[in-house]
Amino acid sequence: MATPQNPGETPIPVYFDCDTGIDDALALAMLLAHPQAYLLGVGTVSGNVDAAQAATNTLRLLALAGREDIPVAVGEMHPLAGTFPGGATDVHGANGIGDIELPDTDMKPAAESAPDMLIRLARAHRGRLHVIAVGPCTNLA
Repeated sequence: MATPQNPGETPIPVYFDCDTGIDDALALAMLLAHPQAYLLGVGTVSGNVDAAQAATNTLRLLALAGREDIPVAVGEMHPLAGTFPGGATDVHGANGIGDIELPDTDMKPAAESAPDMLIRLARAHRGRLHVIAVGPCTNLA
């Protein structure tokens, strides 16, 4: 499990919910660099790309950052009403991160879904978990 960078400070337990495109990759990097953030897990949702591609992007970014200890769970592929329209390839490229090819990783998505991860973490960190949702909020719904 992830640990805060400054153990002497009070850690802020965080769940990050995203649709990892270029913007979310930057947000993830900033979150990883935050000295008090205790990133417990990441959930993905379809938005900039589909939820599975967002998980792949997130896992590769975490591996690149040396943070293989942070689990990533695939979330909802479609909005509550309708179907996923296909993402924002004109802005984020076909793979969501500007068509940059990141190194493969042996990391795999968590067995639980993103909504299940969020529920589990919310119960484990009752009243303290900070949810940062930067994509469609389908997992939260």
